[in-house]
Amino acid sequence: QIQGETMSKDFVVTMDDVRGCGHCVRGAKRWFEGYGLDFRDFLSNGIPASKMLATGDAYGIQVVEFARKRLGGEHGG
Repeated sequence: QIQGETMSKDFVVTMDDVRGCGHCVRGAKRWFEGYGLDFRDFLSNGIPASKMLATGDAYGIQVVEFARKRLGGEHGG
């Protein structure tokens, strides 16, 4: 359910969201590389929430949820 909601109302997740979850840059870089995602592009432009959720990984889901709360729940919350 959460994935479908976010896909219909996509938003950008940033490094601030990753840090807000207590994750470090090095760990985030490893996570992005593990899923074949461009970490440098993420640092510059963020990433669509749907792309993180598409991994199905708990890390990505946690960061997307943090971003959704940061945005005031306006995106499917």
